[in-house]
Amino acid sequence: MNLVERAKNILIKPKDEWNVISQETTSVQKLVTGYLLILAKIPAAAVFIRYGLIGYKIPFGGHVAGSVSFGLRHAIISYIGSVGGAFLSAYIIDLLAPNFASQKNFTRAMQLGVYSSTAMYVAGIFNMIP
Repeated sequence: MNLVERAKNILIKPKDEWNVISQETTSVQKLVTGYLLILAKIPAAAVFIRYGLIGYKIPFGGHVAGSVSFGLRHAIISYIGSVGGAFLSAYIIDLLAPNFASQKNFTRAMQLGVYSSTAMYVAGIFNMIP
């Protein structure tokens, strides 16, 4: 699985790519290390650039200059939140699967959670815009 091709295909031609994904037997470890941990860096890096380098505005308070430590804290929170959110959503999908006439399978639930969040990870680049 090529990360860039997979992300591009999910965004541009999702129906075809979901058919390809349904035939795969990717392990959770490979999915996390080869896809999730890499894509989750996009919004985290953008958050670091915004809060650590560019700065941010406070409503009715003006502009606050960026601070590397503040940006780093927010980037770490963003990264942990993205990865943790993927696992939480996979757990919930797996838990609710029988209610939707599907079978419990954590690997498939993780695929659904991670791959369907691709657009969110890629659009995370816009987090650097104040």
